[in-house]
Amino acid sequence: MSGVLVVRLTNTGSVKVRCELRYDASPQPIGRAYVYVEPGRTEENSFRAKRNWFDVEVEVTCKAADES
Repeated sequence: MSGVLVVRLTNTGSVKVRCELRYDASPQPIGRAYVYVEPGRTEENSFRAKRNWFDVEVEVTCKAADES
């Protein structure tokens, strides 16, 4: 698929995690997404191009999800 970046996140831990993804594909506006990943599972998140891009920086931060 042209113009789509797919990120796969795998949780090898023992607790559910919440991952924040920050996509910087200048000149496109910065994109943000959140993904919850259960222990032992893999989840995907995709980022679609709205403009031409040449380079994409993806910052991923994962923390244990609140059990509220």
